[in-house]
Amino acid sequence: FDLLVSDLFFVLDRLDVQRCVLAGESAGAAVVLEAALRQPDRFSGLILVDGRYTGERTPQRDRLIQGCRHDFASTMSAFVDACVPEEDCDAEREWGKKIVMRSNADAAIALLECMEGIDIESRLAQLPMPALVIHGSRDAITPLASSQKLAASLPRSALAIIEGAGHVPTVTRPDRLVAEIEELFGAG
Repeated sequence: FDLLVSDLFFVLDRLDVQRCVLAGESAGAAVVLEAALRQPDRFSGLILVDGRYTGERTPQRDRLIQGCRHDFASTMSAFVDACVPEEDCDAEREWGKKIVMRSNADAAIALLECMEGIDIESRLAQLPMPALVIHGSRDAITPLASSQKLAASLPRSALAIIEGAGHVPTVTRPDRLVAEIEELFGAG
């Protein structure tokens, strides 16, 4: 997990990004939150999409790890189907399956396990910048209650629920997502 956060700062430094609005989706939300906690002056705002931000083990996480160990391809296919429940997104589902199959079981398991035990939740009230928490109403991966709790824990946050969207509205409902971002942070 620390390497993921360090990599984020490495990329920002290499691109000479001194300050920005930073976005993270799914497990990337935890990386974004930790980065903002470590160097809050670098970020003028946060966008957290269907984010996972706790280090707790869950039965769903354990089943996903077991599935990766036993049949990575079928597990990833089912995972993408769960991420993209929208009926009008067959192309996005197929693209998602091609993307996840570029990885392998060991890498997927390492991502899931590296978040175990992280403590972000107890420090969320320290974040001074505005945050937009976005959640797809049909997200089967991250419960709506988790995003509601995240938004309530951040001092300057807004919660936007994208009706009909699953776990990856950045892919399936980008126009609606952009409208939510522009409403809070302005266009351009």
